[in-house]
Amino acid sequence: MVRGDVRATVRQKLKRELLWEGFGAIAPGVMAHPNADLGSLREIVQAARAQDDVAVMEASSLEAFSIRPLQALMHQTFKLGDVAAAWQALLRRFTPLAGDAAGLAPADAFFVRTLLVHEYRRVLLRDPNLPEAMLPQDWPGRTARGLCHTLYGALLGASEDYLHRVVEVADGSLQDANRSLRLRFGASAQAANGN
Repeated sequence: MVRGDVRATVRQKLKRELLWEGFGAIAPGVMAHPNADLGSLREIVQAARAQDDVAVMEASSLEAFSIRPLQALMHQTFKLGDVAAAWQALLRRFTPLAGDAAGLAPADAFFVRTLLVHEYRRVLLRDPNLPEAMLPQDWPGRTARGLCHTLYGALLGASEDYLHRVVEVADGSLQDANRSLRLRFGASAQAANGN
């Protein structure tokens, strides 16, 4: 919460940076985030020199009251309709490839993997990652994440083969992908090795 008497330039800067960090404006001067990174929040407040102007709180819903108003508020605040549409577009774009992904030629696998990661990140940056209780039952983000997991695992081996064939670094050939790459989207190390 930002004090009401804070200069407009400070308030604008805070709002812009907090929106970029994934916060939503739930009322004038009141921003919310479902899983705020306190370190990043502290940096934003300090950069705006607003330490004495911002009250940072943690809230929870009381069980004695309905969760529906909070769900509606989160839907409106984070524009979940737009985020759902973006997840659905990703599903429409990549679902047709799911059955054939493992058999793609290495260059095609690299191309599809690159597009998949790009599209996934584009939508993920807009998704507030709300707790399950705040999401609609038919939330397309669940299905889209599962599809990305499956596709990435199916594409990884062939796309890495392609990279090893065409990329050379100053020290010679490209090194094997590290473990964190192999585990992206939950893809197994076996899939990364083409097994």
